[in-house]
Amino acid sequence: MFEGVGSHRDANILNCQLYGPFDSNETFEVQDFFLLEKIMERKGAKAVAARIDEWKVTKEGGKSSDVVLRSVAVITKYAAKKKRQLVDLAGDSESVVSLVARTTASQFLS
Repeated sequence: MFEGVGSHRDANILNCQLYGPFDSNETFEVQDFFLLEKIMERKGAKAVAARIDEWKVTKEGGKSSDVVLRSVAVITKYAAKKKRQLVDLAGDSESVVSLVARTTASQFLS
């Protein structure tokens, strides 16, 4: 039993993501699948598909589509939920910081 779905309840599992549970009077129509496709596109499916096309994954039998949707599901599950902030440091002209190591190998061996 999936968490959040009781016995004798309907739900859909698409690409490792649970949609539901639905009430007894609710149905999942063809238009709902199109809506889920749009949601996947917003989650970055087009960018993932472009990268997978570069890998030359076979398109026969929908294999490349399957790889795209599975990848998006994993990325969505483990993606950081925090919004990123751009910090502009006035006067900085370089984006790389070089630091000299202060430790020696003998410090780690003791």
